[in-house]
Amino acid sequence: MDTITLSCDHCGKEYAYPKYKLSAHLGKKVKVRCKKCNNQNHLQIDVSLLNGENQSHTDIYFGETKERSLNIKHLILHDPARPELVPLDLEEGVNILGRKTEEESPNKVNITSLDQTVSRNHCQIEKVSEDGSTKFLIKDLGSTNGTFINEEQLTEEEEVFLMPEDTVKLGNVEIKATH
Repeated sequence: MDTITLSCDHCGKEYAYPKYKLSAHLGKKVKVRCKKCNNQNHLQIDVSLLNGENQSHTDIYFGETKERSLNIKHLILHDPARPELVPLDLEEGVNILGRKTEEESPNKVNITSLDQTVSRNHCQIEKVSEDGSTKFLIKDLGSTNGTFINEEQLTEEEEVFLMPEDTVKLGNVEIKATH
């Protein structure tokens, strides 16, 4: 199998990752965590990376733990306005999460109707299912109060794969990724 060796910026831990899996995200910037040191790493997936050029900037958490690393079985929603935890069932593809409004679109998921700290179109989560695993790629949509993963705010252009046990915060609402 044709792989690319990628390493963490902080600790230098190396991981081998199949080119065909990286090529699915061509043109995207992803941010993932190193399993060894828990450092957040950035990676722009472009043609030069896929061709094995310019590898000094390659830094990503994948490789020997890839089966566990991104596979998420459930997203659980906790809205302080509700007493119970609610499974968040997303459709395959892009889902827009936000506060309930009068005008709704087909891929809109209303996560709250009461919490004004959640924007109408707060973030998008892309659900990707392949080879028996499910991955979620999250991106802030210019929300007023920001989208946070484990208390670290995403920039507007950043797309990040959720990892098991990540906590996403949209205003006062939390989403927990479980495996």
